Amino acid sequence: MRRSTGSVPRIRRGRVLKKVPEDRISALPDSVLSNILTFLPLEDAVATSSLSQRWRHAWTSVRNLCFDDGGPMGAAADNPDLVDEFNNFIESVMAGTDPVSIHTFSLRSVNAIRRDRFPLWVSQAIMRNVREMEIDIIQYAPMQLPGCVYSSMTLEVLRLHTAFRFADPPDGVCFPQLKILQIYITHPENRVTEKLFCSCPSLTELSLTVLIQPDDPPANFIIQSTTLNTLTFVVLFASLRGMSYHHRAVIMAPNLQLIRIVDNMLMEYEVHEMQSIQQATLDLQHWESDTVDPQRARNLIEGVATTACLILSGGVLL
Repeated sequence: MRRSTGSVPRIRRGRVLKKVPEDRISALPDSVLSNILTFLPLEDAVATSSLSQRWRHAWTSVRNLCFDDGGPMGAAADNPDLVDEFNNFIESVMAGTDPVSIHTFSLRSVNAIRRDRFPLWVSQAIMRNVREMEIDIIQYAPMQLPGCVYSSMTLEVLRLHTAFRFADPPDGVCFPQLKILQIYITHPENRVTEKLFCSCPSLTELSLTVLIQPDDPPANFIIQSTTLNTLTFVVLFASLRGMSYHHRAVIMAPNLQLIRIVDNMLMEYEVHEMQSIQQATLDLQHWESDTVDPQRARNLIEGVATTACLILSGGVLL
């Protein structure tokens, strides 16, 4: 019988052909891939688009958009191209993602961002029904907080580590679904501080840090809420020279359980309806005892006297 002269694959003795492993991860449903990418830094999630055709658009369904330039302070001056690259990355991700609802929008940057584009990025997050928003950026002049944030029906957590300019709160409801609010205010204005913290119907946790300048007019901070159970109030001052000591805080929160006040200029406090308080921490100082009435500290202690646990700083005892 004649042998075929055609091409016949040879199998070398003792050699085993390796089977290509099956790519089981790529075979997973889109929803599972999206969940996996959620645990990666956003830059790494976007980079998976180069793995294969299957992964090309997988990152666009990520629901946690956390931007962090991760660079050293001053990189804008040393290498402006890096700053442009970070801003362009934000632009491309906000334009490329397509989920109707996102869970988190976080922006952290130690260098300058595009002030003209920032309102658009925030508005895009609000339009996608974001639930948690955190902003920690460098600002040489406070920007206006976009108006859409005040009326969002999905936003539950708002953390602003940077000072913003706030619009006049509406006469009705503000932040209708917000449960946790952390903000930093410079140059407080009564048009904001007298209304903003009384207009949040769902607020359970408030962390308010205030920086007061010597030339700031007397400010009234009115915190009135039946849903609030945790309050942190930190008062900082830029300089004691020429400082006005006529600032005042009024707290009316019948369901408040935890309160922490750090105040190194000892403003005047009025505390009402504290029947649910469980722990009160008072860290107070008055650096110019001949200027500030120490009775203010005693009045504040009396206001939280029903608490189960009272923690006082050395300044209070002094």
